[in-house]
Amino acid sequence: MSSDDECISPLKRKKGVSNSDKYKRNIIKQAKIEGKKHTNWIGKIVATKNDPSLILKECCSKKCLKDIQQEKLENTMKMFYEMHSKNEQDLHLQRTIEIKEITRKRKRIETEEGKEKPKSKSVQYFLIVDGQRIQVCKKAFINVYNISNKKIRRLVDLLENNITPVDMRGKNISANTMPYEYCQKIHEHILSFPTKDTHYTTRLKNYLNPKLNVKTMHTMFLEKYPELEGKIKYQYYWEYFKNNFSLSFGAPVKDACSKCEELNTKIMSKDLNDVAKRVAAAELLVHKRRSKKFYNNIKKTIEISQQNKKVLGLCFDFMAVVDLPKIPVQEVYYYRQLSVNTFGIH
Repeated sequence: MSSDDECISPLKRKKGVSNSDKYKRNIIKQAKIEGKKHTNWIGKIVATKNDPSLILKECCSKKCLKDIQQEKLENTMKMFYEMHSKNEQDLHLQRTIEIKEITRKRKRIETEEGKEKPKSKSVQYFLIVDGQRIQVCKKAFINVYNISNKKIRRLVDLLENNITPVDMRGKNISANTMPYEYCQKIHEHILSFPTKDTHYTTRLKNYLNPKLNVKTMHTMFLEKYPELEGKIKYQYYWEYFKNNFSLSFGAPVKDACSKCEELNTKIMSKDLNDVAKRVAAAELLVHKRRSKKFYNNIKKTIEISQQNKKVLGLCFDFMAVVDLPKIPVQEVYYYRQLSVNTFGIH
């Protein structure tokens, strides 16, 4: 390997692309289906199963495979491990198994523990070779497909109950799944906070109080539900907030003050000296104090008008200028003569 190859870093996963075929669980599943050598979940190496050299024609005392060509047995194994899913493999095996009634009942042998359990069914196994079903013994059947006795027992039990085999691996609910009741409490708690709509914007968006943050909300949640402390951690609360809500903190900067923008531009300018910047910063500080005093008066007026019904608080707002007629035609746009001044009192 050259030095250039060593410097090449692996490609990063694109955002929104899961690459599920590279998951460890899916790699192990696919290796089992194809009968390839792999390492299982406990770190144990599982040997190859789709090796034709593992087929032994004299695997049983009845010599069931003696009259079948080795090449045809290898093709049967190859066909089995080329199937796309475990469900296809199980269904194929189940179709080659038949359950018959006992035609000749024999006396059970008595042991020290008691009589042996009588045989309840007779199971026959077949290999499909050149479109023909050839009956073989269980040992030869397992040898050709290189499968375990446990799998055969499962398929026989399902066949006896007329149940089609279904792969249930990975279908159970994870033990780490958060209960629905906990998620419902988180959802209701987030909805309990008041929000404000956007002002003068085309896209509706809600904003929470700028003094809040997700950490504070999580702390308040645990104060309300102390029994969930240790169960609902901040990371989970934050992910639930991010994935289920489109909320922001604060408010969008719309109708920005021209004085603030002018002074901020001077402070950030590279052409002005330090003295001019300090003067602009002082003016901005005084301007913000005046605006704060103004908004405090508005807030005070609102509180007084809410407490005393004899006091009426009015707010005059020059909202927008709308040009008429509002038609998306170029010629009409330049012929506009009428402007509507929207003035609100609330």
